Amino acid sequence: IIVDEEHDASYKQQDPAPRYHARDLALVLAKFSTAKVLLGSATPSLESIHQRDEGSIGFAQLKSRYGGSKLPEIKIVDLKEEHRKKRMKELMSKALYDSLSETLAKSEQGILFQNRRGYSPFVQCENCGDVPECPSCDISLTYHRHSSRLRCHYCGYQKDLQSKCEKCNHPSVLSKGFGTEQIEQVVGMLFPEAKVLRMDYDTTRTRLKYEKIIERFSAGDADILVGTQMVTKGLDFDKVHVVGVLQVDQMLHFPDFRAHERAIQILLQVSGRSGRRSEQGIVFLQSYEPDHPILRFVKMSAFEDFIVRELKLRKEFHYPPFYRMIRLVLKSRRSDVLDQACRKLADKLKFAEPIEMLGPEIPGVARIRNFYLQQILFKFPRTVSPSNLKKNILARIEHSRMNKELDSVLVQYDVDPFL
Repeated sequence: IIVDEEHDASYKQQDPAPRYHARDLALVLAKFSTAKVLLGSATPSLESIHQRDEGSIGFAQLKSRYGGSKLPEIKIVDLKEEHRKKRMKELMSKALYDSLSETLAKSEQGILFQNRRGYSPFVQCENCGDVPECPSCDISLTYHRHSSRLRCHYCGYQKDLQSKCEKCNHPSVLSKGFGTEQIEQVVGMLFPEAKVLRMDYDTTRTRLKYEKIIERFSAGDADILVGTQMVTKGLDFDKVHVVGVLQVDQMLHFPDFRAHERAIQILLQVSGRSGRRSEQGIVFLQSYEPDHPILRFVKMSAFEDFIVRELKLRKEFHYPPFYRMIRLVLKSRRSDVLDQACRKLADKLKFAEPIEMLGPEIPGVARIRNFYLQQILFKFPRTVSPSNLKKNILARIEHSRMNKELDSVLVQYDVDPFL
């Protein structure tokens, strides 16, 4: 069994149940059938690295890139300085713009990465400040210019963008931030002679469309590929010389203990799309925090140094791969009912050390599909059986149900969750 890009978060099945990780499933399946498993990645997950360090899995390392190509040159661009000196070309720094211009002049290709689809994350009234939100979720609606509609990326709700503010009727409604759709538009304006393709969830709804974009870019039918995380997944394009990451910072500050791990994996993976043959490629990372330690690790291609630092922090604060986790997500259509149920259940779910409980707490998006959400997180050493702990948790939940303390409250659980 080969698990390619084993670090990729999409291997984790979140919803609906059963919630499992396909990489772990492959290892279990191999045990049942005495098969061998190869986990492949240029940026392995910390879970796999930890297993390597403990000697529970073997390790083989490729010492050079395919074809003997050089690692790309990494340039970190200070967006504060670019704006201060008025050197920005729309969403691009002058350095990225100039390098992309030279690349196109030599009939080579470029990739521009932004891990956010749509035209802009939200629109806002210039007069009253109102931001249209989803009626069923506590999240702003994303603007998609191609269809001139506002969409919720959680429940699928959508509506037309109005020319005037729905609250104060003011005619000035501005888009804020940017996604791949806006980048595609800006690139078309800055490089009118260039052919541009966009690869994101909206342009690859079917496997055929996904493969068509790859085929066209590989064949040289387009000069610039704009995309989300899809463009990082092991694609091999001979003529790509320049890669630009237009906004790094949102990845660095995502509220998740795995944020830095995911950020460096994505940045190293997307950087690897550059200079795949004899000529050295170049990568531009645009950031308002050019001195961020993760960017320094990327610039030096020091993934192993990052691993040492990150594992030390994970061990100190009791996070995977040294500890395991179980997450309970509680849902109700009434926030007051959910608050009361969570308080009572939390009292019943307090375990003795070494099991730690965090919460109940409200997640980043507090309501999805008209269900209010709260979560409780359990952290425990790997010596504790997750199946036994889960049975204990479920027994206490059932006791609360019998006492009518969880009426109209749904409870979901996930072992080894991806937050």
